[in-house]
Amino acid sequence: MSYYTELKEKNDIINIAKTLGYNGTKSGRVYQGDCPLHPSTGGKCLVIWRGIQGFRCYHCMKSGDVIKLVELYKRCDHTTAVNYLADRCGMPHLSGKSDLSPEEQAQLEADAQEETLVYEMLTVGAEWFHQQLDNFPGIVDHLHKHYGFSPEIVTELKIGFAPPGTSHPKISSDLAEYLGAMPEFKDSLAKSGLFGFASPAGPMWDCFKGRIIFPFWKNGKVVNLIARATSITPVDQYECYTDKEGNVQTDEAGQAMYVKYKKLRRHIPDDEKRKHISKFIGMETFMGSDSIRGAKEIIITEGAPDWVSAVDYDFAAISPVTTNFRDRDLDKLAHETAGTDAVYIINDADANEAGQKGALKTGKYLTGRGRKVFLVELPRPEGASKIDLNEYLVNHTADDLRKLMESARSVLDILIDGLPADFVKAQPILKTEILPLLLGVDEGLRVHYFELIRKAVKTTKAVITAEFDEVKKALAKREKEADVPTVDPAIQTAAETLAKNPALIRMRIDVVNRSGVVGERNVIAMYFAALDSRLLPEDGASPNALAIKNAGHHGSGKSFSLKKCLELYPKEAYLLITNGSAKSLYYLPNGLKHCALIVAEAFQFQANNAGDSELVYVTRSLLSEGCVAYQVPQKDEDGNFVTVEKRLDGPTSFITTTTIDKLEAQLEDRLFTIHPDESMDQTRSIMNMTAKIKSGEFEGVDKATQATWKLFHSMLRPVDVIIPYAGQIASHLQQGDKLPIATRRAFNRVLAIIQTVVCAYQFQRSKDDKGRLMAEMSDYWMALQIVREAFRETLGHQSKEAEHRIDFIRQNGPVQYGALASEWGVSKSALTGWVRGKLIDGILTWCDEDGVEFPDEPALKKAKHSGKAYLKINDAFHIDNITGLPTPFELTGDTRWDEGGELSRLYDLALDPRPIVEHSASEKVLEADLPEDEPDAEDHEETEEEFSFDDWIPEGLGNNPI
Repeated sequence: MSYYTELKEKNDIINIAKTLGYNGTKSGRVYQGDCPLHPSTGGKCLVIWRGIQGFRCYHCMKSGDVIKLVELYKRCDHTTAVNYLADRCGMPHLSGKSDLSPEEQAQLEADAQEETLVYEMLTVGAEWFHQQLDNFPGIVDHLHKHYGFSPEIVTELKIGFAPPGTSHPKISSDLAEYLGAMPEFKDSLAKSGLFGFASPAGPMWDCFKGRIIFPFWKNGKVVNLIARATSITPVDQYECYTDKEGNVQTDEAGQAMYVKYKKLRRHIPDDEKRKHISKFIGMETFMGSDSIRGAKEIIITEGAPDWVSAVDYDFAAISPVTTNFRDRDLDKLAHETAGTDAVYIINDADANEAGQKGALKTGKYLTGRGRKVFLVELPRPEGASKIDLNEYLVNHTADDLRKLMESARSVLDILIDGLPADFVKAQPILKTEILPLLLGVDEGLRVHYFELIRKAVKTTKAVITAEFDEVKKALAKREKEADVPTVDPAIQTAAETLAKNPALIRMRIDVVNRSGVVGERNVIAMYFAALDSRLLPEDGASPNALAIKNAGHHGSGKSFSLKKCLELYPKEAYLLITNGSAKSLYYLPNGLKHCALIVAEAFQFQANNAGDSELVYVTRSLLSEGCVAYQVPQKDEDGNFVTVEKRLDGPTSFITTTTIDKLEAQLEDRLFTIHPDESMDQTRSIMNMTAKIKSGEFEGVDKATQATWKLFHSMLRPVDVIIPYAGQIASHLQQGDKLPIATRRAFNRVLAIIQTVVCAYQFQRSKDDKGRLMAEMSDYWMALQIVREAFRETLGHQSKEAEHRIDFIRQNGPVQYGALASEWGVSKSALTGWVRGKLIDGILTWCDEDGVEFPDEPALKKAKHSGKAYLKINDAFHIDNITGLPTPFELTGDTRWDEGGELSRLYDLALDPRPIVEHSASEKVLEADLPEDEPDAEDHEETEEEFSFDDWIPEGLGNNPI
């Protein structure tokens, strides 16, 4: 919440007006009284609308929000008015937040100025749209007759109309001409989201044409707009749905299919044009927050016209302007409905029940937060497929609606009525859906609902009470385990800032390196990809949650790097185990949905141990099917055995570490395999790092940084992601001579990595008209860097390091074991696992110094014992011609994505450099070898706190999806 938003929410305009001496009285929906600047005959010229927290004097035409009202009464400047209101509600002065650095204070003030500017621009724009109604009497008639809006509500809310064209062919936008004539807006039109443009300097083209404009009011300002298509909306690619070729789509009657509602254009940091739009545009998604202030009974409506009609009939109402509130907005909704006696949700009554389902979802959430929630069912006319609240109120009175509200049933009543009559069958629903909601209900109501449940499922009150106590204990246990303290506002702000940082994936890897992990940047990136992928839902292709195996020698640091990654992740997001009994996962109290299963040292998953292991089967099924279930006999209340299903739902991602190259075959086929760095240089750096830690020279990452990353990860929500260029990647992979069957799963995993990157960037990516996040080319480039080597290995390719080793043996063979360890800078023990794997795969073979293979095992043992055993490349080994993943340049043809290009460097995760940690205490630690054209390591570290991703963006560059 911004400083200004909090300030206005804590200072109701009517309360402030009366404190300042306003003598107005309520007349209908408004307050009318004298203006302090001049006398008036009727004493009613200064009108205040509590519902939109705004005022206007109809003599001197002064208008605005509560801050402007203070300026009016006290005849003071903006800062004085703000500080006056801050003192009243105990907030710090705008220029006096002593806990902020000068830079942070400057940023706060800049943000406040930008927020004020763009909301003032939207407010003036809404007034302009409202004035256009004078030129379109047919639209005015439509508002009054079709929607049933009163003239008063149209005036109060400044409902308006965007003309379908301009007043002159040489004018690109009349609205832009109007706003641009005002000095305060002249150079800031691009920030408003009202226009399309090739350059922020203009010209501007209208975002809305031929549409009815519904403003979102908050704290006396318009903070958002939504526009409804009409019969005179232009038929073009900007106002209608189009096919892949850009042609306007038509319905069965041959009529153009308009985009019913259009929203303001939003800020997208990586988009060359949209990065100029203010980040405050589109932030407010609730219509009517001000109208429910202090109300004891409120209505939640589905659409904008529904909300207007409810307010027009003097109901306190709020709307998400869609079927559902977004998951991330539910906490805000709970806050805004606090203190109410009853919440009535009135969604559309439609044949497909989408509105009812959305209402039930919202109702369940609010019920769990202690609100009394009722679902109002609108009577659908015979033969009609739907009816919404606006349509109902056109032909009914406010009293008619109140009667429906009086007969509405609570969410809990509806859920209880839907229970099976058998307790055993009803028990899972009770424990997961109904009893948790009763935790927020007061004692008297809880007893009432216990009795309803008892009757519905034919059991005793004692049984219901016992089940409720179990639910309460489970919740208490989860809260204790989570041990989540109150979030420090500074941590909250830091996490929200982090969520908007375009460099967050690289920064995340950097933090793990700073925590003591030397190098291993690709391993770190893959660990985080698997952790984040738990939030990817299943789709028509297959489950998208990733499975990762880190295979390496004993003591190579596999578990240490994983441990450091987990220090940045909330504990409730993963389950870390070392082993488990056959059915243990089925009985987890919180299940594994949207959770990462992490198994340390996967001994039980080895091929010779996995056999008929139930734990391996459950893990494998979760990865491939997204869920697993089994039937178990249990006794019911009468002592009879009944069959009950135990079910474990995903999506669940998987991480394991192991010293074994190959795990159980079917599980292995579902994994991405990665490896730790086992070079001697890495061993030296790890030893030096360990010495620095033990000597106290190394400080690591502070608790605040860890808390910020944990909070950021807890903010991530399950998301649907589409990849517009997925077909191009598939086509590229099919160009080669061979296409192994393993490509099927590997290709889906690559797409899942792209989706995982988008999931991490979910607060920065735009959405399609179905609400799905859209992957950008930068997401593919980051995913490609993370997954390229693992993808090659999955398809039978060797890693780059393995290819170099194989080429060396081919050119210098036969070679002895010790010579390889010396040449490659690895220990003999670390080399053993690699050689063993290549012998098993048929790539290497043992021979004598002349390259002659040994006839039998005894001869080989004798040669090894006498030091005369050599290695060479198997004569039968050859490299298959399998096409690898394309680069962004190969997909786009854009030279900025070519190697060394601006965009390629911009999103480079620096996964390749191997850091060297020196032993000297005077040296900086954890700094990677930098390219020659970069500053040296010490200069890089000294300027790190001043790093801004925006500074990397060359002028004129963008990052649009294909």
